[in-house]
Amino acid sequence: MKNKNDDFVSLDLLRKLFQEMKEFKITRLVIQEDDRKYEIEKDVAQKKVASVKKADAKKIETSTPDPEPDAETQEEYFAVKTPIVGTFYRSSSPDSEPFVETGEKVEKGDPLCIIEAMKAVNEIESEVTGIVKDILVDNAQAVEYDQTLFLIEEE
Repeated sequence: MKNKNDDFVSLDLLRKLFQEMKEFKITRLVIQEDDRKYEIEKDVAQKKVASVKKADAKKIETSTPDPEPDAETQEEYFAVKTPIVGTFYRSSSPDSEPFVETGEKVEKGDPLCIIEAMKAVNEIESEVTGIVKDILVDNAQAVEYDQTLFLIEEE
């Protein structure tokens, strides 16, 4: 990588920047210091692995949002949906344990996840008591309004 003055950046700095981008899921980084400017951009056309409810298998999908569960699954379980557009997080911080795991019992009002939107953190709570049957979103994934996040078998 070169800056606009054609000076080369140290390999250690490059490694550190790439590691930070990977850790914080950053796709584009621009650093400007005085008369130097550095730009790094990661290919955003990545693929992700999503779980398939009925087959208990894995399939590859593009980075488009997860499809909604089929009608049969939606009738069988209570669907917890996001009320806002933002980024889904399973825990309150990267070092914390997830709020819930698949198979765990939750009570009405228990926190399930947080959605960060425009630097504001919004806690999503369970609307029902039951068992978490599926978590349909990956940690740090962007979510859309009314997207199903969890499926809960009501008790």
